[in-house]
Amino acid sequence: MAGIHEREITEELKQSYIDYAMSVIVGRALPDVRDGLKPVQRRIIYSMSETGSTYNNPYKKSARIVGDVLGKYHPHGDASVYDALVRMAQDFVMRYPLVDGHGNFGSMDGDPPAAMRYTEVRLTRLSEYLVQDLDKDTVNWVPNFDGSLKEPEVLPAVFPQLLVNGSSGIAVGVSTYIPPHNLGEIIDATLHFLHNPEATSRQLMRFVKGPDFPTGGQIINPQDLVKVYEEGKGVIRVRGRAKLEEGHGQKRRLVIYEIPYMVNKAELVSQIAQLIRDRKLSGVDEVRDESNRQGVRVVLELKKGASFHHILNQLYEQTALENSFAINMVALKDGAPVQLTLRDYIASFVDFRKETILRRTRYLLDKASKRREVVEGILKALDNIDLVIEIIRNAETTDQAKRRLMSQIGLTEVQAEAVLEIKLRSLVHMEKEKVEQELESLLKAIAEYTEILNSETKLLEVIAEELKHVKKLFADQRRTLIGFSDQQTETVQAAEETFFIELLEYGIIRRSKTQTNLVDFIEVQGSDPVMFLTNFGKIFCISAYEIPESQRGVALNALFPMGNDEKVLLLGTQNQELIAISEKGKGKRFRLDVEKIPSRGGYYFLLDPGDMVSVIVPVTSKELVVISAQGKALRLDVESIPERGLRTGGVKVMRTYEGDRVVGATCLKQKYIVTMTENAYAKRTDIDEIPKRNRGAAGVFIHKANETTGPVIGVSCNENMLYRSGREWLPLSMSDIPVCSKASMGKKVLRTLINRLV
Repeated sequence: MAGIHEREITEELKQSYIDYAMSVIVGRALPDVRDGLKPVQRRIIYSMSETGSTYNNPYKKSARIVGDVLGKYHPHGDASVYDALVRMAQDFVMRYPLVDGHGNFGSMDGDPPAAMRYTEVRLTRLSEYLVQDLDKDTVNWVPNFDGSLKEPEVLPAVFPQLLVNGSSGIAVGVSTYIPPHNLGEIIDATLHFLHNPEATSRQLMRFVKGPDFPTGGQIINPQDLVKVYEEGKGVIRVRGRAKLEEGHGQKRRLVIYEIPYMVNKAELVSQIAQLIRDRKLSGVDEVRDESNRQGVRVVLELKKGASFHHILNQLYEQTALENSFAINMVALKDGAPVQLTLRDYIASFVDFRKETILRRTRYLLDKASKRREVVEGILKALDNIDLVIEIIRNAETTDQAKRRLMSQIGLTEVQAEAVLEIKLRSLVHMEKEKVEQELESLLKAIAEYTEILNSETKLLEVIAEELKHVKKLFADQRRTLIGFSDQQTETVQAAEETFFIELLEYGIIRRSKTQTNLVDFIEVQGSDPVMFLTNFGKIFCISAYEIPESQRGVALNALFPMGNDEKVLLLGTQNQELIAISEKGKGKRFRLDVEKIPSRGGYYFLLDPGDMVSVIVPVTSKELVVISAQGKALRLDVESIPERGLRTGGVKVMRTYEGDRVVGATCLKQKYIVTMTENAYAKRTDIDEIPKRNRGAAGVFIHKANETTGPVIGVSCNENMLYRSGREWLPLSMSDIPVCSKASMGKKVLRTLINRLV
């Protein structure tokens, strides 16, 4: 029969399945390497742009947007369109949301969004840089599904959207999962590639540290990122982040404030609650979700004596607080799915931007050239205005006037038509100077467009400037930390290794295998206890391996609770003998014993109200010198300070008067000591000039301190000293400091403010 063609059913099924597979791959599931968008996302953004739903206009009902997209571009059901619209508005899904949603758009707990008739949307400002120059012939246009309209084949994205916001999708026989990244890092890598087109993926990783999830977290296997970016696929492990807080009374809390990307928070809390009920988290009393608009806050109330790190490691092992992500960077390139390395993607994006800017420039050049011709014709007409008026008035038809303007004044056909379109009254009153200025600006623009078209260097400059502009507007701080250690639970290997524990600035502690800090550090094995002594008289103790091994370190308040003005003065080790002296001159000698320190921390010095510990020194000799801010020094025997237990107060070591306080102390090891003031006035004093006194004496003046010198800030008897100015430690030799009398204010040895001397 006519219209019926015989085919093998196996061949028909095979071809139909291939057609369906390619339709899903190309038309629905995979993003385009150029603008980083799937078709439904592209159609939503284009439709919203066309209908004026931009960041500087009022919100519009989501149902209106969905209906517009369905009716014009995407006939695949309203649920799929609304779902894509919602995801682009969720700040816990998109690193940089492309849609600004107003209303209930779901939550990290898996709550569904409100129906589309209740929610409202508009584009974010960042989305404007996806559709910028769409009207300047920058991309190809294709018919919509019924051929009644045109839609862009791709959006002329100014920034590398695919890596910035990532993408995920499952097609037939192929899938993609591209994690989001930090916009500033991706743009920096692209700028580097513009000037270094031979750069490898590994070299670009100097700028792209790793994925940057909107929910934060910490990537704990950074070594695997090399494989991800060099091969376009791999697995990363992401952990949520938690801190320790003091509760009411002696209660302590483990507070989870970041969770891994795409983890359902409600299910995570349910998992933890089930572990508590099953007694698999024996150190936890209860869990509750206190999250709000300010962020995630899942609180676990710890039992007395429970180990924060032990429980945290249990959570990593038994819940979704640690999660794995299988990265597979696949996108459409030239209509086919391609596995992308970091370099491949950036190179593809740069090629796309070159093509886009060249097309835009040709469009603008053509437009400017046409306008120049018209403006030049207007200038000729103004130079012969009387003749033009006569020709127009005497002409019987417009066509006759056009021919006479062309023959008598020398206008082209385009110029003559442009002059005739201007009303005579407007032409007569037209200011020639303004027309000449317009022509001058047109000539400059034409020269610039021509340079862009003829110069690769100029073209790259334009790409770079536009990228820098986007970075300036939208770049922000990285949210996801890149870890340098697996940080697993206690292992024999970690316990047997030797580490350096270093106290850095602003309350940061670091464990590493190499020493970089010259002052506040100790060398320990992984199983050794490390004790932290603060200016509030508190002491905390954890094993060395519980301190994360990383280059950046970790905040002390993530390991144990600390007050706002509390700071660690000393890192102590088992059986170390120390002397601690407060600002008001009270002191004690004691020995560190891990067995006597409560698991949640305790006190090594019970202070009077308003007092705090000023200095802690290891006992290394039989004599001690204590120095005050006003320059008084007290020399006494170490044995005169009684040895006491940890949770006790001190005795009077040095008498201080109103306005003065103890600022330093040192065990005497040689003939001289060095004192230094805040304004860098230093002096060397012979210890024989400091008479030995009994404990509790006021001491004698050895350094004249006044407004010029500033207060004394420290004392040292080391031959090779270190002083701190701001955040930097610098060397200083005792031989560089002059020997001065006790009445002297010393010699200014540095041009900087000093805040510590050791």
